[in-house]
Amino acid sequence: MVGKDVVFNPDNKDKVAEPDTDYLAVGYWLFVPEDARLSGHTAGVFADGIDPFTKDNLEVLTGSATYSGDAVGLHARKNTADSTPAINNFTAAVSLTAAFGDVRTLGTVSGKVSDFEVGGEARDMTLNLGSAKITDAAHGGFFTGSTSSDDGVAGKWGGQFFGNGDARTDKPGSAVGTFGAAKNDDSESFIGAFGAYKK
Repeated sequence: MVGKDVVFNPDNKDKVAEPDTDYLAVGYWLFVPEDARLSGHTAGVFADGIDPFTKDNLEVLTGSATYSGDAVGLHARKNTADSTPAINNFTAAVSLTAAFGDVRTLGTVSGKVSDFEVGGEARDMTLNLGSAKITDAAHGGFFTGSTSSDDGVAGKWGGQFFGNGDARTDKPGSAVGTFGAAKNDDSESFIGAFGAYKK
């Protein structure tokens, strides 16, 4: 679900709509069977943007940048009585640090998801987004890594940079991604998506 905002140029009396090149879209979906007591729940997450950061620009970046934003998703916990899942939505905050590389590597991204509210109630948990290597794919800016927490959930995460600047040396303006984590016995799990902008 990608769209564009209307940006009004005060110098343009006709107020022509201009595309917002740093527009991000993230979210989740859930399919529940007619008989919710049965297994068969299916869920997913998505994250996208308008202006993917280009490989050519990534290759000249050095130094670091920080990003902050919001995360949304679904939390599932098995009921101990009958093992059916209790599913709630959640919101959280996300923060990322990108360490851009040199001629040998494009760099890494790491961060955390914190300040969880699950089903409207605060949850004291931080999901660590482990160091993810920035790839040199043709439409660059992708990164993938592992997740972990003190609560015993672990999984994978990944994302992509968006928002090219006016100069090649301008760092990405934003990042989006998805993440997941679960306990070893599958008694509890999270899936989510995030959008974050450069500070």
